[in-house]
Amino acid sequence: MNQPVKRYTSTDGCIDAWIEQESSIHLKSVSKFGDPVELTAGEVWILAENLNKLAEILDKMDK
Repeated sequence: MNQPVKRYTSTDGCIDAWIEQESSIHLKSVSKFGDPVELTAGEVWILAENLNKLAEILDKMDK
């Protein structure tokens, strides 16, 4: 049985989101230079889609 992926990392590695202790989603967003991460509209949609997937997984863990 395939385990759902409990982590999302952007292609450039600046954004990382994961499920921690099966109770919350952690989000880290820092550029390689320590600056705020700038996102295009397309990148925001991808992040939102992946956060939704993580939230669905977390909801299923809670039941």
